[in-house]
Amino acid sequence: MECFNSKPKNLHHMTTQERPPTKNTILVLSELDKSARVAAEYALTLAQALKANILLYNSFLIQSSPFESLPQNASMKFQKNSYAYLEMEAKRLQQLIEANESAFRPDIFYISEEGSLVDNIFNITKKENIILIVKGGCFNHDEDDLLGLEFLTVLKQVKLPILIIPEYS
Repeated sequence: MECFNSKPKNLHHMTTQERPPTKNTILVLSELDKSARVAAEYALTLAQALKANILLYNSFLIQSSPFESLPQNASMKFQKNSYAYLEMEAKRLQQLIEANESAFRPDIFYISEEGSLVDNIFNITKKENIILIVKGGCFNHDEDDLLGLEFLTVLKQVKLPILIIPEYS
């Protein structure tokens, strides 16, 4: 497991093959936006109260049609950008922990992987000791549904508490 050489010892980048400790963990779904930042802050407060770790998670699906050509390394570039965002977010949460001086300091892990959100979350929750899923929601747009069809499938299939934190702009 690669740990960053920053002052805090509890920021961890992991691949899907590596696993965080078996301690209770809050899974924070990140769409790499403001609503995810708000949700991560709520998750941090909950993690400190529940003495749980945090796993920041981004799942992406690269689809191409016959009419468009994506570079062969599009997936790798997106994953690299996603990891950079998640690392910044993990460091931001770490700064909040240090400023708060809470007695409990959760370990913060992050993963970004390609694939179906439903399948990826289902696999993570089978392997890890996830006690809660937290997701940000931006409710000021005109999409067909507020959460997305794929996330509605997550709600139906994953048998865990799911907390959706609204972010209004």
